[in-house]
Amino acid sequence: AELFLDGEAPFQLSQLLAYRRGDFDPLPIISKLQDPSLRDMVSRMVSLHPSNRPDAVSLTKPSSGIFPSYFPHLVEVAWKSVGSLEPDDSIAFIAKNKDTLPLELGGFEAPAGAG
Repeated sequence: AELFLDGEAPFQLSQLLAYRRGDFDPLPIISKLQDPSLRDMVSRMVSLHPSNRPDAVSLTKPSSGIFPSYFPHLVEVAWKSVGSLEPDDSIAFIAKNKDTLPLELGGFEAPAGAG
């Protein structure tokens, strides 16, 4: 949500703790999101009850209206590259291969000056 709200987070730490107690409502901030699909997704993601939150697979389906149709393929290819690595090793792998990963993930050229 922060990406689409000019860096404004749905919660600050004190608000998150208040939300967990039922004393804060993040919906006024979330309602600033212009895209209805994104607003719905973020609202579901911050549900107070974990059992009401959608899983990552359902959130990233093309039918979610947020992610493009090729996104599941990108996730699959990326997971094959780094999924079995420890977190620090994953970061090192991505850093080492930052110029070739866009081509491997979907045939995209790395942006000029990236890295």
